[in-house]
Amino acid sequence: MRLMLFNALVDQVFLHKVVLWGGAISLGAWNEIKNIQILFLHRQLRAKSSTSYLIMLLEIGGKPIEVIAM
Repeated sequence: MRLMLFNALVDQVFLHKVVLWGGAISLGAWNEIKNIQILFLHRQLRAKSSTSYLIMLLEIGGKPIEVIAM
C-alpha cells in the first residue's frame, strides 16, 4: 500500500515534465532523486544500510527511478 502511494505521489512529483527537462538534469540531481527512493525502500523493507538498491527493487518488484522516467 505504501509503495503504491510512493509511486503515485512522490514519483509523479519528481518526474513531472521529465520529457522536457530530463536531458538537462545533472547527474547529481538524478542521484538526489534516487537517494530519496533508496531511503524509502530501506525504511519500508527495514533493510540494513548495506543492502543493495537493486536487491531491494527486486524484492518489491520495482523499477529504478531512471527507468520510470524514460
